Amino acid sequence: MNYGWAVLVIVFVLGTLMVIFNMMGMPESCIFEAAGQGFTCSGVPMIYVSANNQPIHIAVKIENNFQDTVEINGVACSLSKKATKYVSVNYLLTPGESKVIKDIPCFTEEGKPIYGSEGQNFRGYLFVKYTFQNDVVSGISRNARATVSGKVNVGVPSGYGGGNSGSGGSSGGSGGSSGGSGSNTNPNPPQTGEEMD
Repeated sequence: MNYGWAVLVIVFVLGTLMVIFNMMGMPESCIFEAAGQGFTCSGVPMIYVSANNQPIHIAVKIENNFQDTVEINGVACSLSKKATKYVSVNYLLTPGESKVIKDIPCFTEEGKPIYGSEGQNFRGYLFVKYTFQNDVVSGISRNARATVSGKVNVGVPSGYGGGNSGSGGSSGGSGGSSGGSGSNTNPNPPQTGEEMD
């Protein structure tokens, strides 16, 4: 009988801890892997949908910690460690400069949009394709990958409004926008890029 009570208490404690963990949610974080240590995320990432059950997009503020000016040519978001679709951008960041990049659509490994609703936990990967301005051989594309996690919000949270914006740099194209109600297609599909290993 004592073992029965001990097992019951352990099950109760584990159940309580699981409920508390789910209520706390996933931590909001954006952490670049070792290969991308020249970049850091400033602040927390924003993971959002235009309305419930719509495609998930992310917004991040990326800081250039390299000793050289970098040009960010593309960004992507995926559930897997391989980028399936890049959004073409054109941002020039001098050392120490940061840039808010938003409207980055998230895709599955098969290249399909990821749908979400408010409060849903999200964990995926951000990919940044970049070159150094002073490369001896121009056009050498490099890739950095960050793990992004947090809860999905409805609408673009304050502080990230107004399109792709940030401090300085030149802006190019913007990411895709979410599709219409219940639609699996995006009226402005991002350009497909190569996969990152």
